[in-house]
Amino acid sequence: MLVHRPSLNSDMALTLAKAATEIAQSKDLRICVAILGTSGELLVFLRNDDAIPAAQQICQQKAATALHFRTATQQLFERSLERPSLQSGFSNQPDIMLLPGGIPLFADGVCIGAIGVSGAKDYEDVEIAQAALKQTRLDCA
Repeated sequence: MLVHRPSLNSDMALTLAKAATEIAQSKDLRICVAILGTSGELLVFLRNDDAIPAAQQICQQKAATALHFRTATQQLFERSLERPSLQSGFSNQPDIMLLPGGIPLFADGVCIGAIGVSGAKDYEDVEIAQAALKQTRLDCA
C-alpha cells in the first residue's frame, strides 16, 4: 500500500521565501530565509542584500530545528528557559538552534517542511516568518 502525503513543492517554497524577503525589505530589515522540505532537504534559500553572513547558517538551523521537533523554535526557546536541563541537552546536539524564527509548516495536519528566518531581532524574525505564512496561506499550526 502506498501512502499519499501532502508535500511542499519548490514553487510554493520559493513563493514563501520571496514573501519573507519582501516583508523584511519593506521594514528595512536584512534577513536570510531557508525553506526545508519534509525530509530536511533545502528547497530554497534567499537573502536580502547586506544580510549578515552568520544568518545564512542560522536560518537553516532554525528551520531544521522546527522541522525535527515539529515545534516553533520560539516555543522551544521558552521551554529551555523554564528547564535549564533542556537547554543543556539541546546545546550538545549539532544543528539545533533554539533562537526564535523557525516554524514548522503543516498541510492537512502533516508536517511538510519548515521556514527559518534570521538576521533581524528575534521577534522580527518570528514576525516575518508568520507574515510570510499568512500571506501565502500556509498553515503553521
